[in-house]
Amino acid sequence: MGLAIIEFNYDVVNDVIVWGPETNVRKEALSEVLEGYIRTQIGAGEDTGDPVQRNVYHLRLTLDVSDDSFRMSHDCGNEGLCLGIVLQALRETERF
Repeated sequence: MGLAIIEFNYDVVNDVIVWGPETNVRKEALSEVLEGYIRTQIGAGEDTGDPVQRNVYHLRLTLDVSDDSFRMSHDCGNEGLCLGIVLQALRETERF
């Protein structure tokens, strides 16, 4: 079983994505993996949880390549906020 890992922080104050050391996905493939995760979230339902206010958010996305399943861990407190940060990271990959 192989895992693709994308780990990053979103610094709200400086509006910047900082890619983490555990990221093992090639730069050229980051957007493809992030887009795949975003597609799985469409229609996932409403999250009524309150977002947590932080200066820096930490997100870790894993993709099990054996069955194309995603797992996201984050400290956002709300899936909508998490997805917004993932979209910000996707935009960041366009700058590579």
